[in-house]
Amino acid sequence: MRSPHLLARRLFRQLLPAYLLLAAALTALQLFTLYVSTRQAIDSELNYLARAFSPSLGEALWAMDRRQLADLAAGIERSPVVSAIRISDEVGRVLIWAGNLDARQPAGMPPLSVALEHAAPGTNTITVGHFELYSSHALMLAQMRYSLLATLLNSFVMAAALWALFYWIIHRELSQPLAAMAEALRHWRKGAADEMAQPTYPHRDELGSLLAAFAEARSRLDTSLQALSTLNTGLENEVGRRTQELSEAKQRLELSLAAGRLGCWEWELDSGRNRFDARWKQMLGYTDEEMDESVDAFTARVHPDDLSSLMSAAQALSSGQIEQYRVDIRVRCKSGEYRWIQSCGEVTARAADGTARRLSGTHQDITERKQAEQALLAAHAENARLLSEANASLSERVAERTRELEAANQSLRETLARLESTHLQLAQSEKLATLGKLVALFAHDISNPISNSWMASGILDENLASVRRKQADGTLRQRDLSDFLDTVSEARKLLDRNLERAHELLEGFKDMALDQATSMRRQIMLRSWLEQLGYTLSPMFKGRGTRLEFNIPPDLELDTNPGPLAQVITNLVSNALTHAFPAGNVGDGTQQIRIEARRDETGCACLQISDNGSGMAPEVQARIFEPFFTTRAGQGGTGLGLDIVRNIVEDTLGGQIEVRSTPGTGSQFHIRLPGA
Repeated sequence: MRSPHLLARRLFRQLLPAYLLLAAALTALQLFTLYVSTRQAIDSELNYLARAFSPSLGEALWAMDRRQLADLAAGIERSPVVSAIRISDEVGRVLIWAGNLDARQPAGMPPLSVALEHAAPGTNTITVGHFELYSSHALMLAQMRYSLLATLLNSFVMAAALWALFYWIIHRELSQPLAAMAEALRHWRKGAADEMAQPTYPHRDELGSLLAAFAEARSRLDTSLQALSTLNTGLENEVGRRTQELSEAKQRLELSLAAGRLGCWEWELDSGRNRFDARWKQMLGYTDEEMDESVDAFTARVHPDDLSSLMSAAQALSSGQIEQYRVDIRVRCKSGEYRWIQSCGEVTARAADGTARRLSGTHQDITERKQAEQALLAAHAENARLLSEANASLSERVAERTRELEAANQSLRETLARLESTHLQLAQSEKLATLGKLVALFAHDISNPISNSWMASGILDENLASVRRKQADGTLRQRDLSDFLDTVSEARKLLDRNLERAHELLEGFKDMALDQATSMRRQIMLRSWLEQLGYTLSPMFKGRGTRLEFNIPPDLELDTNPGPLAQVITNLVSNALTHAFPAGNVGDGTQQIRIEARRDETGCACLQISDNGSGMAPEVQARIFEPFFTTRAGQGGTGLGLDIVRNIVEDTLGGQIEVRSTPGTGSQFHIRLPGA
């Protein structure tokens, strides 16, 4: 017969792996069941919070009551299943983000998103934003922590205990006491079953093995009952913990409802009985014992104009046409006054055939919001009136400014036409070249104020069109009107400055053009006349790093031909910029062209046009006034500029001109003209 030790080892090797696999599978099943139940509980709690708070959040968001939004969000955040809450408006701009920001990471569970809606009286509901509740696996694991530890510990203890017990049974109850088991079996056959408490059986046969298996089964049954008792104790502890959590969640819900100033109600459709909580009654000024909760008593308190809409919504809800309703009604208080209440409801119990049996919902006092809406409508009407008056005044001012601008433009066009005609008549002379240069400089200067004026006019047109659109849409605000009037004021100032600047340029250019077009002698104040000419030449200096300076007594008066004199000054300044300060050689601010004038002892006017540029070599000075002599052959120079200057000074103006120059230090042109 096979040794009992060998039999015990074989049985141990065969049964132990199977037992370990079974224990692991049962443990995994328990953990999965715990995970699913916890997840479902969290989802159910999130959905309940969303249904309970979305009406209040929607109305608070419509009213832009950030304080109420923050209070509601704080109440929701206190829920043990909420890790974060986000409230955003209809364009996605986040208004409230509270809680654990890590809920937005991939480790977080998908959020529960609910559209926040507002139902104004007589209109369909509109979506005013979104409300998202976040939970996380970390939060769920925290909720499962004690259950998870208890399950794992219980499985480990059971595996270790059963392994030790099985090992003991194999070695102590199978191998050694076989003889005692056989003896016990003989006593059992004789009717002495009580003596089987400690059976021994020394023989190693099938009967002994059967009795050993019977003893083992009885021992395992006792052990299983003990493990079941342990598991039952753990389940009782878990039920107690869950009950405590539900009690705390209910308490937090009560605090949230109180913070949101929400009253709850229920309507049993079978019995027709209403139930209202204490907060609902307090809204109307009643104590818990004073108020009649019957349906008839409630409908009697509702304003007659609002009763039909409320009953229609309740009928549509109970018949299954809608899933929930939200209606604004007026309800009479204990004091006799009516207050605006927003009633929200949904079906919370149905019969087996789908018929609604119970309706539940909340009431919220929205009287202040309704008063604010009425005040807003009044403000809109006042804004529309002010806008209409402002539009009338603005239209007149814009039309007047437009006429002034058109007149100025017409004057400019006429002036440019005259200048163009003069340019054509002098096309073959150096005098025309100078006038053309003045025209180009004038056009450059006049373009800025004209462009700015057109820009201001365009801004006025765009803002006026925007205000009219907002007025037509009914979205015009007091701030929009104030901004529009500020824009009009700034545009008017810009138009005034640029029209005044264009007028100054036009008047100065008209004098210059007249001087260039005619050879009439007249009295000029030399300093102011040269400053005006210098301003006309200022575009030639832009980007060159060169300054034009004057040193002329303010009372120096000269009787001369301004047109030819302007041509002389213009040619000498242009010649200095071209030769003394070549293009591309941008100065550092120390380069200058200086015009000085004085009256000598004979009464003649002495002008000096000097620069601190590159200067001229002696051989260049000797030929500077020769016709067709130029140092820029092939670069656009004709060699006639200074020859024409000398001819104008000596023949037209009756004066004298000479040049002095030192290479590296600059050049000076001295002109002597007869005085008055």
